[in-house]
Parts: sequence; C-alpha cells; structure tokens
Amino acid sequence: MMADLFSEDGITLAESLERTAKQWPYRTALIWKGKKISYNQLWGQVQRMAGGLCEIGIRSGDRVGILLPNCPEYVCSYYAINRAGGVIVPVNNFLKGTEVSYILSDCQVHTLITNSSYARSVLPHRGDLKELRQLVLVGEVEEELKEDTVPFSSLLEGPSLPDWERRASPSGLAVIIYTSGTTGKPKGAMLSSQNLISNVISCRKALEVFPKDRFLLFLPLFHSFTATVCMLVPFYLGCSVVMLEGVNRREIRRAITRYRITIFVAVPALYNFMSQAKISFLARWLNPVRLYISGGAPLSGEVLAKFERTFRRPLLEGYGLSEASPVVSVNPLLGTRKAGSVGLPLPGVEVKVVNGEEREVAPGEVGEVIVRGNNVMLGYFNQPQATAQAIRGGWLFTGDLGRIDEDGYLYIVDRKKDMLIVRGCNVYPREVEEVLYSHPKVAEAAVVGVYDRHRGEVPKAYIVLKEGMEADEKEIKRFCMERLARYKVPRIVEFRDSLPMTPTGKVLKRELREEVRQVEEG
Repeated sequence: MMADLFSEDGITLAESLERTAKQWPYRTALIWKGKKISYNQLWGQVQRMAGGLCEIGIRSGDRVGILLPNCPEYVCSYYAINRAGGVIVPVNNFLKGTEVSYILSDCQVHTLITNSSYARSVLPHRGDLKELRQLVLVGEVEEELKEDTVPFSSLLEGPSLPDWERRASPSGLAVIIYTSGTTGKPKGAMLSSQNLISNVISCRKALEVFPKDRFLLFLPLFHSFTATVCMLVPFYLGCSVVMLEGVNRREIRRAITRYRITIFVAVPALYNFMSQAKISFLARWLNPVRLYISGGAPLSGEVLAKFERTFRRPLLEGYGLSEASPVVSVNPLLGTRKAGSVGLPLPGVEVKVVNGEEREVAPGEVGEVIVRGNNVMLGYFNQPQATAQAIRGGWLFTGDLGRIDEDGYLYIVDRKKDMLIVRGCNVYPREVEEVLYSHPKVAEAAVVGVYDRHRGEVPKAYIVLKEGMEADEKEIKRFCMERLARYKVPRIVEFRDSLPMTPTGKVLKRELREEVRQVEEG
C-alpha cells in the first residue's frame, strides 16, 4: 500500500486527497483551535462543497478565488474547487482592495470565496469586475452584504458530487498563483495538478517526510511555498496538520508542545528572531521538532549558523519560485548540508546555470539559473509574450543569478534585475547583505543601487538595528570594508525602524527603489 501511495501517477489534487482519505479515513488530517478533523470528515466536506459549487454555477475552467486567512474553510475550498473542475486562485489577503481587484480582473474570477471583512474591501471595485458573478461568504454574513452573496455553510448542505463525475484532469489548469510583484505587476503562474503533485512527490523524497509526521501551519496559505509544503505534501502522505491563523509566537510555542510537532516550516524573518533566543538544556531536550524548513525568501548564512547552534536541529534552506510549483532545490537532510547554499535539485528536477548566450557555465561561475521538470508551470495567464520569454526550449528562466559548485550544490547570488554595476564591476546586493547580517547589531538589511553623479551607480544600505542597539554609518562602513572589496561597500547607510516586506519576509526592494527614484527626480 505504501508503495502505491508514493507512486507518481496522473491524479488531480482532489483525487490525491480522496486516495489518502480512503487509505486512512480515521487519521487526523487537520487540527484547528483544538478540534480534530479526520481525513474522512475532510473529504466528505470537500465532496459536498464541490456539489454546492456546481449548484451555484461553477463549470469546468471557471476561476474561483479564495480570499481568506488560514482556516479549515480555506483547505476545504481549495480541494473542492478542483473537485468541481474550477481553477483555484489564491489571493493574498494582505493586499488592499485595488490590488485584489487587479488580480480578480486579470484572471476573470467567476466566484470569490471570502468573508465579510475582506468583502467590504472588494465591493467598491465590484463595478469594474465584469466577470465576478457572486461572493461566497465564510462566517456570519452582515445584513448589508446579503444581496448577491452565498453563505459558505449553504454549500455544505446539499448532496455530494457523484463519484463517477470527474470534472478536472491531471494535466489541465488547476491553480493560478500570482507572483509577489517584487519587481512589478504580479503575473498569474498557471499550474496543473501534475505540476503540483510532481513537486509534492519530489519534496517528500528530498525531505524524508513520513505519514506519522505532524506539520505546524501558520504561514499564509495563499503563498505557493506554504500551500505545497504545509498542505499538499502532508495531505498527500496522510500526515496531520496543526493550523494556526497566523504568526503568534505564544500560540506557536504552545502548539509545538501540545501536539508534538515534528516538522516546522517558517520564513527567514522568524528564524532570525528564534536564533537570538536563549534555550535551556531541558527545553532543547524536550523539543519534538526533528526538522526545520526555511523558504519564501533568502536565509542569511549567519542566521542559519546561529539557529543550528541554539536548537541543535537541522534547518534546511530551499529555493523555489511560484512558476516551479514552487520548490526547486533543498539542502539534504541526510548527507552534506552547505551553509549559504540552497542545496541540491529535487529528484526529477534539473537545474543549470547559463550565460547571456544561454550556454552552461563552468562550476563556480555566476549566471542565470534555469529549471526543467514536471513542476514547471504551463505559462502565465493571458500573457503569451511573458510566457515565451520565461520558458524557452523547455527550460524555465528564473531571472535569478546563481552558481553551482563541483558537488552540484546551488547558490543563489541575487535577482538578475537587482545586480548593480559599480565602476564596471558586478555587485550582488545579497553578498553585501550577508555581510551586514553578520554584524552583531543588525536585525534586517537591504541593499539597492542609487545614482551618484561622480561615481555612477553605488550601493545604498537600508538597515534595521536589533532592539536596544545603537550604531552609526561609520561603524557599518568600517565593518563592511574589513570584509568586502571597496567598491562593494555601501556608499550610503540609512537606518530604518522597519523595511517593506512581502508576507513571507522578502524585502520589497521595488518600493525602496521607487523611493530612490522619487528623490533623484525631485
């Protein structure tokens, strides 16, 4: 039975959950606020909701948006949309109404599953959303929102979608995930069930995940990293998932202890905080977590080293992007783990580094990272030119600069668009940021290029200091000059209380560059 479960075959997302529910019907799938939901119960809800979606007019290929915080209704909706033949569109619930409206309009969402709070931010833009037919509201429906809305609970009251009625295909469009927009307007990456399940199977092999593992889910489910690693992987394997609404450190600590969490998935910003904690011998000895995973943004080598010294558990950094479902590589749990590296390509995924002529470079040389495998997206929704630019000859051109060492380990140097040219020399902001993060007083750092009329482009550092710490520009520059070539040292250092971030802790350099542009033009 186990061999069958882990085989790579052509099934949809919903069918993968159905198979797990039939194999382990009474095993706990989800724990939410102390309530346990078995796989049998979850699959029953998905079946009824799929029937309900069909009753309100969802047809194969219709885009259905999910604009919700983490909750059981999110999970049920995700699988039910696929079961009903619709296309899942996860929407970032941190966005403002105008930003949400752009996504709903861009991919022509037919139905939006949300709650009253988020619905109020969408309603002012309803007139511009010609394809949006209805809102499905989770929780209490306020009087002013009852018109043209459907209560979520009503979708679970009807009959299940018949088992014989299959509305989705493994190779067809299943999910449209919008890129974070760190470099411009977000684009919708189109993923099939095959793309995602291929990535799930590869992750399982690389991470050594087993059905008895317990995952802690507190990162936002709209993000591709969270959806794949914290939902699709455990539900494919029959693991249990303890879900929290968001990042609450007290609740996280309590959940780890109460539910004996074995796999902990977070972003670098949280590991940065945790690495500074003081852990007693007893707390370390009683810690049930066997594996920590970092993704969503680059992890500083300094933070990695500090964390592993403190917790005495492996912290595996991976690399990926929405267009690759999303995981591309990860440091191996068993075998050599190299600090600063994002590890080895997943089983079934090929990675190369190429130059401007698209020729593979020698080990150690920097070039653009390209990826090939069953996890690579179908393309960008309604953007054939962008698709043709991103996927060439079967390879996904990531726009990330990296290098591969003699042992096949991948190192991400920087975003191609972030690279600076200072006095004719390439400067990779991430290299400078790594040095800044190693300063004992620095909590967060970002480096962008600014124009200097005497020198041309020069690096500027934005720094957030650790609480209670003080430093000045001279101290930071002196620290960098001891560790970097002179042309790489930030010419300007600006201290901030915080930096603009995506929900996964990735610095929005686009906003910093826009500030610089306005100052330069003003």
